[in-house]
Amino acid sequence: MRARRPAALANYLFGKPPSDVHQQTLDMEAAYDEAREELENDRPLRELVVQSLRVASTIEFAKTSKSKFPGADILDMFGGEIPEAPTPDSYQTLLDNFIAAMPPSIRAAAETYRGGN
Repeated sequence: MRARRPAALANYLFGKPPSDVHQQTLDMEAAYDEAREELENDRPLRELVVQSLRVASTIEFAKTSKSKFPGADILDMFGGEIPEAPTPDSYQTLLDNFIAAMPPSIRAAAETYRGGN
């Protein structure tokens, strides 16, 4: 149960639909409220999520011609304060900076996961 809430938040923040298990066992609106509150208080996370959702929304639209997807409300709420669309280089820099700002133990795991040093 403990891992379900973080997984549900990550799905929402990065444009993935909630799983059936999450919908059955969690108050999804409360979880989404928690995620939006975290974004309000964490500028680096907010920028990473907005830019990630922009990439996800472009891919989703190309695949389905649908402009709404989980997390689209985050773009509506926060996208205006981050006007630049991501490029491959700017997104990589954003990700590198985000990882560099993590606590050392988490940063090491993130770098290992993405194949870094």
